[in-house]
Amino acid sequence: MKYRIICLALAMAFDNAAAQQPTVEIKSARYDQRREDTAAMLVLNRATLAANGDRSLSEALRRLPGVTVTEGNGRGVEIRMRGLGRGYTQLLLNGVPAPAGFALDALAPDLIERIEVVRNASAEHGAQSVAGTINIILRKNSTREQQEFRLGWERINGTDSPSIAGQRTGKAPGWSYGVGANLVRSGRPEDRTVRDTVRDAHGAITGARTSLVHESNVGDALNLTPRIDWTPDNGDSINVQNFINLFRRRIEFAGDDTVLAGAAGDFSQAASLLRTRSLLLRSDWSWQHALADGKLELKLSGTHNPRSSAFDFTGANAAGPAIVRHVSSDIRETGLTHKGKYARQLAGGHSLVLGWDGATMRRRQTRDELERDGSGAIRSTTGESYHGTIRRLAGFVQDEWEFNAEVLSLGLRWETLRTGAGGSNSAALTEQDSRVLSPVLQWLHKLPSGSQWRLGASRTYKAPIMLDLIPRRYTIDNNNSPTTPDLRGNPQLRPELAWGLDAVYDHHLGKDATLSASLFARRIDDVVLQRVGLEAGRWVAVNGNHGHADVYGFALEAQLALTPALRMRSNLALNRSRTSSVPGPHNRLDSQIPLSANLSLDYRRQGLTLGGDFNFQAGGDSRASANRLATTSHERKLDLRAAWQLHPGRTLRLTLANLLRQDRINVERYEDADGWRQTRTDAGTHTLLRLVFEVNF
Repeated sequence: MKYRIICLALAMAFDNAAAQQPTVEIKSARYDQRREDTAAMLVLNRATLAANGDRSLSEALRRLPGVTVTEGNGRGVEIRMRGLGRGYTQLLLNGVPAPAGFALDALAPDLIERIEVVRNASAEHGAQSVAGTINIILRKNSTREQQEFRLGWERINGTDSPSIAGQRTGKAPGWSYGVGANLVRSGRPEDRTVRDTVRDAHGAITGARTSLVHESNVGDALNLTPRIDWTPDNGDSINVQNFINLFRRRIEFAGDDTVLAGAAGDFSQAASLLRTRSLLLRSDWSWQHALADGKLELKLSGTHNPRSSAFDFTGANAAGPAIVRHVSSDIRETGLTHKGKYARQLAGGHSLVLGWDGATMRRRQTRDELERDGSGAIRSTTGESYHGTIRRLAGFVQDEWEFNAEVLSLGLRWETLRTGAGGSNSAALTEQDSRVLSPVLQWLHKLPSGSQWRLGASRTYKAPIMLDLIPRRYTIDNNNSPTTPDLRGNPQLRPELAWGLDAVYDHHLGKDATLSASLFARRIDDVVLQRVGLEAGRWVAVNGNHGHADVYGFALEAQLALTPALRMRSNLALNRSRTSSVPGPHNRLDSQIPLSANLSLDYRRQGLTLGGDFNFQAGGDSRASANRLATTSHERKLDLRAAWQLHPGRTLRLTLANLLRQDRINVERYEDADGWRQTRTDAGTHTLLRLVFEVNF
């Protein structure tokens, strides 16, 4: 019923579009951020996002050089730059850090104005960008009234996922408004085979077990992006951009174990049901005021992100149910961000920017567990509560000097960070204070041929996320082992500090035709690595600061028009890293993706567009500690797409994704003096069929 009401509301919002009179839109010369900005960046603009017809943000980002997407095994979607995730890549929403509960893949490209991928740090936008920054800019108001409507459907492995989206903008003297909405269901059924093998110090098999797993993962998301722009008579500019996300997910799991050798596991049959709900409210307010000698800009952002979950687990053996466990948890996360800057043009080609940037994030969560035996008798009950706070305050100054064909930018950012976390089982709140001084140097040299050189040096850092600070334990319900350990946060984590160098060469051959090469290097101190050990008879993984890491690599990119109707985009990225506290070989950082490549072709003629994308991500061995080795398979994806312009403003799109249907393989191995244990997971994948109908008024 809820979906019918929303769909009806969207239809009513756009039903008067046909009666509107045609208008004339005057377009100014296009500003090319990639060519004009001093920082090395890539930009996915609105036109490119619309042309590809992607349903999710990850599909759009996957094609960019040096950007990779990892997903599967119930862990959601993670966007990486330079092969690094988990906080090394800074994610911004309208220039402000995105909240921890932000469901990245639930945000449809229809709601996005552009995506900026910045390869180096910025004194103004923050230094928490060891690998780089991805800044998502939500749709802005149009210079004229317009409406868009999009209806989609996709099917994968027998599961249907519909979607509906709309956008409306309008204006009046002195102000304009816009509202976007999309409602989407995503279903991803997955079948996995898990093989556990144990060998003693002499190589003899002492245990072997195979588990057949089926998982049904269905999520529903509603996104709303209302915006108001107001220009008072005094020339000020006031903008209010809101983002509302309602999200729910249901994950059903069923697994059957077969013992081939040695002792049986905890349960031969396991079943679970996880239900989650979340609400994300985000409001960004900005005010710009022109002064006699410059411009003043103030921003204020508030975030409220409550989340709840209910988890039911049943473990059974041949005799029947042995355990029934219910866990309910509740998270309340609230944040406030404030930022101000003053910009002024100085003599001699200098542009000065100075300001401050601060944020406070508070999190409280509870966990209640009730466990019963097979007869229904209560075995145990527990109740826990945790709280955490992250406070950040920074001041920055930046001078950009343009002279002849050179642009030199010098910036300095001083930032303080205080983290605190504790819980009902902790004696007291554990707090950590850190201070980071981040110089940022960027140099742009423009050649007469239109080519450009960019060099950059910066000091960056990676702050611990709240999930890693809160000392709550996330337990494995079946077959806890060194390859499938429990997880627990560490409130004593310190930020990782990094020095970085970047070099980029862009050769522009003409409109939308570019050849590019880039190099990067990072030295990261106090790098966070995971260690596994026994605690009260259970294997537990805890993050800690251990030594330093060296990260380096390069990327190549080509965008060319092979014929007037055929365009090619291709890129290749090589990433390498070494950690000092882990013996080699394969001691790369954070399961870094060592190699990625993309090839895209687009053919356009008389209202018909045909395209294809091939994506490759290399796997291989990665050693997290002296005892632990992880191995992932190579991933190859082939997508084909077509678009027909049925009528001006009417487009039908067809997509076939993942035609190669390559299985994902992940192997976790733990070695010690007594032998080794290995867990191998094979996950099947399926081809996706998608149909989308678009209407622009």
